[in-house]
Amino acid sequence: MSPELESKIQRRIIVMLRSYNWFAQNIHGSQFQSGLPDIFAAHADYGSRWIEVKRPVGFHFTKAQREKFPALASKNIGIWILTDSTEAEYRRLFSPPNWWTFMLDKDFRS
Repeated sequence: MSPELESKIQRRIIVMLRSYNWFAQNIHGSQFQSGLPDIFAAHADYGSRWIEVKRPVGFHFTKAQREKFPALASKNIGIWILTDSTEAEYRRLFSPPNWWTFMLDKDFRS
């Protein structure tokens, strides 16, 4: 069985966020947006989040992400990685940004 596409997970996450009254917008990629997270989300009570969607297994980071995520973090901009539209994943948005744990686990040093 082939792994699920990130785009399908991304659509489910947007639906989930909207069901909790978040504004959630897919950030369309172009040569000028490479390295940016997949979703921008904002909530009246919880503020804004930049969300990167990854498959639970077999994910990777692009060269642009390995460069831009640390640069964004240096400006105090958090990035949260979600791997599905579950309650457990949703709760990650209320913890500190977790992008770096995924990079350290996978390929930040490559």
